[in-house]
Amino acid sequence: MTMAGIGGRGAIAGTEPSEARAVRAGKAEARRRHAPAVAAAVSMLVLWQLVVTGFGVPTYIAPSPVQVLQVFVEQGDVLWINFWPTLLEAMAGFALGNTIAVLLAVWFVHNRLAERAFYPTADVAVVGGGPAGTAAAVSAARRRGWASTTTKCWDEVLAPGGGAAA
Repeated sequence: MTMAGIGGRGAIAGTEPSEARAVRAGKAEARRRHAPAVAAAVSMLVLWQLVVTGFGVPTYIAPSPVQVLQVFVEQGDVLWINFWPTLLEAMAGFALGNTIAVLLAVWFVHNRLAERAFYPTADVAVVGGGPAGTAAAVSAARRRGWASTTTKCWDEVLAPGGGAAA
């Protein structure tokens, strides 16, 4: 390898100029690729700071980003000690929730009665508990040809006195 470009603009010692250009181009591309995410994060922090200070939000409701940073600096050791148990609990909850979801899905696939009985209610829990989620679940049950007790009950909730048309 030659030492071409020593003292030149941005040359990397021990590499060819074309290799140095490729390295610089790769770094520039990485900066361009990450720029929108960095700009969005900085914008959100600035907006958070402006809203909290501009509206005089009390610290106990929403501290400013500057106050949060101060606490990290002043009490970082305590926060890190509590970080690990919290992370483990969150991961355990995530794993437990996914395990239950997979087991229910397997049960629904292999037991038609369970699917017909509980699918509309489970779908409401996933889609959302509001009227739109309920209507979507009942509609999905009808498309599958189910006229279960669950869908009939939801029909009464959605349209008292007879339910929606099939």
